[in-house]
Amino acid sequence: WLFSVRGSAALYIPKRYQPQIHPTAITGDYKNGFDNEFAWSGTQDYSSLMSIGAAITFRKQYGEDAIISYTHALAVEGGKVVAKILGTHGMTPDDHQIGNMANIRLPIKNIHHPKVNGQYFMDTLMDRYNVFVPAFKHGDHWWTRISAQIYLELEDFVRLGNIWKEVIDELNAE
Repeated sequence: WLFSVRGSAALYIPKRYQPQIHPTAITGDYKNGFDNEFAWSGTQDYSSLMSIGAAITFRKQYGEDAIISYTHALAVEGGKVVAKILGTHGMTPDDHQIGNMANIRLPIKNIHHPKVNGQYFMDTLMDRYNVFVPAFKHGDHWWTRISAQIYLELEDFVRLGNIWKEVIDELNAE
């Protein structure tokens, strides 16, 4: 992740490939050169693009290795914390199999309960707690995928684990 504002991105295309690349929204500048085609894609608030420079400076300030090391360690420890709160385990037993995301089993007693679906979990987490974290079924279990980012701390995973525990305990009580 670049850690810039949502809706902004930097895309690097080597000059030799630029004639083959076109934006998804075609404008009157189609085939008038790479820069012209991407210069204007309709009415848009371009202020988010102003954050890209600061995001690049941020990454240079801390260094790629430090960011990767921090997010990896946080994903490993955060996964362990969430699993401990839920009384379950991670999908991958070895730390070296985790990048900056970890999958943790959700302790759902009845996976055939009518509420047990991704939409229910997404709506409940967003509406009640203003949190988004995916839930998915794999095999005979439901899992959540937690993502460690540079702006998170271990306490955020404690909070997330407690949120999941509350949601799952409520569901298991029905």
